[in-house]
Amino acid sequence: MSKNSFTMTLNEQCADSPERRIEVKLTSENGQLWLQPEGYGDKGTADGHGAPVGLEIWQGRLRLIVFEDINEEEARIVDLEKARETARQEGVETDG
Repeated sequence: MSKNSFTMTLNEQCADSPERRIEVKLTSENGQLWLQPEGYGDKGTADGHGAPVGLEIWQGRLRLIVFEDINEEEARIVDLEKARETARQEGVETDG
């Protein structure tokens, strides 16, 4: 079981909002990536140990896992396969 982690800081991006910073621990474990923002979690873990956002490959498909409500056990799963660069349709303009 391989586990790596590091911490970074997110800063408020809206100039019209008060300054806010959140420390976020990023952990790679068993081939999954988990984000643990300080003060946020999921239903199944104790305070300070939850990871409400994850990224994994499942059955060959990249997907985002989001526990958007700490009182709910079910995660929202977002399949990211349509976001692949190879899925871009010809004739569709991009900003990049």
